[in-house]
Amino acid sequence: MPLNEPPTKASSPNRLIPWLQLLRISAAPSAISNILVGFLIVQGGWTPVAPVLLLVLSSVCLYSAGMVSNDLFDLKLDQQHSRKRPLVTGTIGFHEARTLCVSLFIAGLGLAACVSFRSWIITLFLTTTILLYNGPLKKTLAGPIMMGVCRSLNLLLGASYLAQSQLVQNDLLGWPIYVWWISISLGVLITGLTLFAKNESQTNARTPLVVGTIIILTGMAGFAMTQCSMETKAVDLQIFPILILLIACPVILRLVLSIQSCQPQRIQFAVISLLKSLIVFDASFCLLFGQPNLIYPLTVLCLLIPSILLGKWISPT
Repeated sequence: MPLNEPPTKASSPNRLIPWLQLLRISAAPSAISNILVGFLIVQGGWTPVAPVLLLVLSSVCLYSAGMVSNDLFDLKLDQQHSRKRPLVTGTIGFHEARTLCVSLFIAGLGLAACVSFRSWIITLFLTTTILLYNGPLKKTLAGPIMMGVCRSLNLLLGASYLAQSQLVQNDLLGWPIYVWWISISLGVLITGLTLFAKNESQTNARTPLVVGTIIILTGMAGFAMTQCSMETKAVDLQIFPILILLIACPVILRLVLSIQSCQPQRIQFAVISLLKSLIVFDASFCLLFGQPNLIYPLTVLCLLIPSILLGKWISPT
C-alpha cells in the first residue's frame, strides 16, 4: 500500500456518488454476466437459484474490492494524473477505503464458501490475482496477463457449482473442454484490453495499441470458434461465429480509430465500448448454451441497461 495519504476527507452533502466512483460500479454488470454464463453452461439453466445469487454477489464483492484496491495502490499516481478520484480529493478517507476493501474481499470469499469448496478455492485464487495485479505486477509485462487470469477465474467461478455426477462425467478438473475454451478466450481478450488501455489517460504510443488489438482479436476469434470445443454441433448453431463477428465489428472499428489517433479520448471510448460488449458476448453464449429458451440471453442483455445508465455518471475506467 502507498505510504502517502490523501488530503483530509472533505465534507459532502452527497457521499453516495464518490463511493460509487471508487467502486466503479458501472463496470460490475459485465462481471455479473460472466457468472451467469458460467453457471448456465454447466447447469443448463439458472437453478437452483440460491447458488446463482451467492456467486453473483461474491463476484461483485471481489470485483469491487479490486477496484478499491486499485485506487489504494495507485494513490500516488492518481495524485498526478487522476486528480478527481475520490481518494485524491479527500472525499473518501484512505482508511475508510482500506476498510471497505478488506471487507469486500472477506465477503466475496465468505459468499463463495457458502456455495462449495470449489467456489471458495476459485475466489481465493481470484483474490490473489487481483492483489498481484494491483500491486507488484501492474507495471510489468505480467500485469495484463494477470488481469486476463482474473476474468477467466471469474467465469470459472460461475461454473464452480457442480453436482458430483457432473464431476465424474466432465473432462478437465470437473469442467467440459468448452468451459475452459471460453474462459481462456475471455482471459486472452481481457489481456489485450488491459494492454490497450494502459496509460489511457495520456497520449499513447501506437505499438501497445496495435499489440493489444491483435490480442483482443485473438480472444474474439476464440469466442467465434467455441463450437470446435463442443462434442456436438447442431445445425442451428452454425450462425454463432457470424453473431460473434457482428458484435465484434463496431468494437474493432473503434480500436482501429484509436490506433490511428493515439488520443486518450478515443482510447477510453474504445475501452468502454469493449467493456460493454462483454455483456453482449455473454448474451450470445447464453443463446448458444440456453437454446431454445431466449430468456437467458435477453436477461443478460438487460445488464446493459444499468451499465449504460451508470456509465453516464461513473466512468468504468
